[in-house]
Amino acid sequence: MWAFGCIFAELFTKHPIFFYSKDQITQQVSLIFEALYDKNNKDLISAYNNLPGFNKTLRNSSSIGLKKFLIKIFKLQLDPDAFDLLEKLLQMNSAKRISAKEALEHVKLY
Repeated sequence: MWAFGCIFAELFTKHPIFFYSKDQITQQVSLIFEALYDKNNKDLISAYNNLPGFNKTLRNSSSIGLKKFLIKIFKLQLDPDAFDLLEKLLQMNSAKRISAKEALEHVKLY
């Protein structure tokens, strides 16, 4: 569902939402954290602390939020329903991410 969220965003932006650079992994992770990271989510922090390379810089980073990220990077404001679906697809905590069935139901509602 995460991958679908990235593709869904790309349909609007016409670019990969977490685009590449020469240092692909660092750039992508930094962009993901800028858009989505919640340093107040203790479950998420615990999960990321166990990842190799989860360094102090990322641990202390803060997010501007997905909506502000899309405006800052792409000058894009989505329809509220499209944004709601995108936000549910791009949950960093996979347990809170929308399922394929829920995504289809979300689309049917609108």
